[in-house]
Amino acid sequence: MALPDTARSRRFALGDGDLGKLIDEFDWSTTALGPVEHWPPVICNTVGLILRSPVPMVTLWGQDGVMIYNDAYRGIAGWGHPGLLGAPVRQGWSEIVEFNDHMMSVVLAGGTLSYRDQELALGSAGQSAQQWFNLDYSPIVDEAGKVAGVVAIVVETTARVCAERALAASDMRLRSFAQAMPHQVWAADASGALDWFRLSMAWCWAVFFCSSMSVLVPIQPLTLPSASRRGTARFRCQR
Repeated sequence: MALPDTARSRRFALGDGDLGKLIDEFDWSTTALGPVEHWPPVICNTVGLILRSPVPMVTLWGQDGVMIYNDAYRGIAGWGHPGLLGAPVRQGWSEIVEFNDHMMSVVLAGGTLSYRDQELALGSAGQSAQQWFNLDYSPIVDEAGKVAGVVAIVVETTARVCAERALAASDMRLRSFAQAMPHQVWAADASGALDWFRLSMAWCWAVFFCSSMSVLVPIQPLTLPSASRRGTARFRCQR
């Protein structure tokens, strides 16, 4: 039985979220999905599920991958919101069409895909930027057991990836600086395990402090571990 117009107009409007209202107001008859009142339960139920999720999620329906996403995904959509709503995924994300072609072919065939820190160049024409994401794609199966679409969980990891790369670059600069110093330099963890050290000195002395007494421990360079054997050499304070 068809829902009254007032009920249909509030089918997906949930709480304070904007996407439910936009989905209700969108003219879906212009897409391959057709009017919302004719949608099968699998679409209605899945869309209702993602709208209640705090995690960025998008559903891609049919061979075209018609996009319906939740409020959390708006940050991923960026400049493309709200234009991505109702758009085929290859058209909406034209800058990564080959990536989405592969994804759609695999998942619509019943497979799953998972990526960690996947690098993608997203953005408007001439303003694309490199971003990194954790991506998980799964098939959406309808009442007849056929794959009707794809559900994707999309979590941006750009900030973490950039921070890790900046830290690695900083560490490399520090090591380069240490190698150029005329003194012996090394780094150790809290337990005294060597992390890295400068090898160009013929002799070096490590000074460790235990309470109020310092102890000098001579180290032969040839006995020092390589960086690949991190943590094998430990120096303890001696009383």
